[in-house]
Amino acid sequence: MKNNPGILLKFLSSIVIFTVMIAGISIFNLSLTETTDLDMGSVFKTHRQSTGRIGISPVQKVYAADKNSEKSKDKNKENFKNPFTGLHSALLGDPDTGEIYFAESIDDSVPMASLTKLMTYLLVKEAIDRGDIKADEKVIISKEAENVTYLYGKLWLKEGDKVPLNDLMNAMLVVSSNESAVALACHVAGSERTFADMMNKRAKELGLKSTFFYNSSGLPNEDMSLADRKAAENLVNIGEDKTEDVESQNRMSARDLFVLGSYILRKYPEVTKISSMKKISIDQFNFEDENTNSLLKKFKSVDGMKTGYTDSAGRCIMISQTETFMGKKKRMIGIVLGADTVKERNKDAEILYHMGKTNIESSILYNTHGLFVASIPDKESMTGADQKQETKGISDRFNEQKFVFKVIELGIAGILVFIVAVTMMIRVFRRKRHRPRNIMGGRRRRKRRKTW
Repeated sequence: MKNNPGILLKFLSSIVIFTVMIAGISIFNLSLTETTDLDMGSVFKTHRQSTGRIGISPVQKVYAADKNSEKSKDKNKENFKNPFTGLHSALLGDPDTGEIYFAESIDDSVPMASLTKLMTYLLVKEAIDRGDIKADEKVIISKEAENVTYLYGKLWLKEGDKVPLNDLMNAMLVVSSNESAVALACHVAGSERTFADMMNKRAKELGLKSTFFYNSSGLPNEDMSLADRKAAENLVNIGEDKTEDVESQNRMSARDLFVLGSYILRKYPEVTKISSMKKISIDQFNFEDENTNSLLKKFKSVDGMKTGYTDSAGRCIMISQTETFMGKKKRMIGIVLGADTVKERNKDAEILYHMGKTNIESSILYNTHGLFVASIPDKESMTGADQKQETKGISDRFNEQKFVFKVIELGIAGILVFIVAVTMMIRVFRRKRHRPRNIMGGRRRRKRRKTW
C-alpha cells in the first residue's frame, strides 16, 4: 500500500462512504413522529422505534375499532368512544422512568378521598427516618382520632388507647381506616391541623402543583377555616351536582398522584408489603377485614396501592402492578379518579392494567416510550427542586439524539477527509521529490548506467 497510494486513497474513500451510510441509517431508525404533552382525551400517535419497527401504543389498539368506525362514518367524532370520558381523570405511567403512557384530564385538581393516605404514609415513614418516632413504638390515641371513630370508625379507637404503630399503618392502607390516619397524624405532629400543614409543605417540596390537603384521611373537612377556603379558590371545581362541599376536600391532580406514588415506591418500596395484603387482623380490637382493593384477588401482579371514596371524589383507585417479562421486572401505575361505582372503577382499572402489561412487554421488546415524562424527585432528595433533570418529551429526546449523531457523523467524516487530504499531499510531495533533473530521457539513461 506504500508503493501504491491509489489503493490507500480508494480504501479511505470507502471508509468515508460507509461511515456516512451508517450514520444516516442510525438517524433514520431513530425517527419518531411528533409527540406532544397530551392531556385531556389524548390520542396516541404512531412513532418509529430505534429498532426500525413501527410501534403503536396499546391505547391506540384499544381504540382501533372505534377509530376505524369513526373514519368510515364521515369522520363523525361522536362515534369515537373513550372508555374514560366519564371519569374525573385517568392515567397510566412507569414510576421508574416517569414516562406517562395514557393521560385523561390529568392536570385537573379534583377530590381524591382516601388516596390522601399515601401522603400520610410518606410523612410517617420520613418521621421514622428522622428519628422523631420509632417504627416499633405504640401510639397513644388522641381525642381527634376518637372523634373520627364515632363517625367513620372501623377500629373503634378510644382516647388513651395504646396501639402499635405498624397496626395503624396496616389499617390505614389496607382497609382505609380514617381514625388510624388521624391517630398517626397527631402522633407525628401533635394535631391533625399541624400535620396537614406539613403535608402541604411536603407537597410543594415534591413539586406537586395541583395539590392541597386539609387533613390526613381524605374525609370532607366540615370545619374548614377561612384561610383554607382561600387556598381552595385556585383549585378547579368539578361541578355543583355533588352533595358534599367540594372545597372542603383534599384535592390533587392525577399527575400529582402519579408523582407521589412513584416517589413513595422509589423511596419506600416496602409499601407494597402492606398494600398487597389481602386482609388484616388486629387482635387488640378483635378486628379482621379485607383489602378495599379487590383487584388484588384477580391479578397476581397487582401489589397496591390505595382506594378512596367520597361523594364528590367518586370511586378512586391507584393500582401498582409488577410484571416479569423476558427475565426483566417492570412496574406500572394506573390511576382512576371519579368512577360512579366500584364495578365501574374496577372495570376502568382493569383496562389500565392490561394496557400496562402490554406497555411493559413492548418497552422491553421494542424499547417503546411514553407520550411524555413526569418529573419524579430523586428518592434521596428532600425537595423536588434538587432534581436537575428537566421533563422532556420523546420528540425532545429524539432531537437531542439526532443532534449527537449528526455531530459524530460530521466529526468522523471530517477526520477521514483530513486523512485523505494529507495522503494526497504526501503523494504529490513524493512525486516532486523523485522527479529526475533531466526531464528529456533522464530515466532511460539512468537505467542504462544501472545495467552496465
